[in-house]
Amino acid sequence: MPLLDDIGASDGASGGADGAIRVRVATDADLPAIVELRRSWTEEQLGRRCDDIGFEGRLGDWLGAEGRLMLLAECSAERAGAECSAERASAALGMVNLAVFERMPSPERADSRWAYLANAYVRPEHRDRGVGAALVEAAVEAARDRGCARVVLSPSERSVPLYQRAGFGPATMLMAQTLQGAGHRSAAGEVAVRAGDDLLGTIE
Repeated sequence: MPLLDDIGASDGASGGADGAIRVRVATDADLPAIVELRRSWTEEQLGRRCDDIGFEGRLGDWLGAEGRLMLLAECSAERAGAECSAERASAALGMVNLAVFERMPSPERADSRWAYLANAYVRPEHRDRGVGAALVEAAVEAARDRGCARVVLSPSERSVPLYQRAGFGPATMLMAQTLQGAGHRSAAGEVAVRAGDDLLGTIE
């Protein structure tokens, strides 16, 4: 089974300034890039370098879970220039994860599913250039192609305007409970609970 699932006939979406950003489905070969993005995200949040020998293996196992789709944003080869320097043209600018959940079948009702959009991250030097918007647009399109009834997410405060522009609104049909001690435990033992499942900045 491939490490990451495929959208199907649609292999990505373009966005950003004048189509300079390309979003595509990640493949097995993209694991090092995803590891780098996730490490960069964590180090930005913590303000220090992170060393975890087993991290890459754990992330690879997590990505291999059934129903998980990872999308990567990169510079369009045809438009690399002002938006992306030559040395960054082949690097991943950001990522977003889409987890698809199958609903329990019911008699006399068609099977359906829903998706959870999470782990949206854009490198600091590429924020406010349409990368986040291109990632969200591609993720929503992937969910639509899979026949999802809805897409839900847990945004950070500063990313709310981005999601609102993409058509998201308050999810009044949902409830949640934050479990005691859930989150990241540092070497010192304190627990840091995420405020949201993204780190996008004020991206358009």
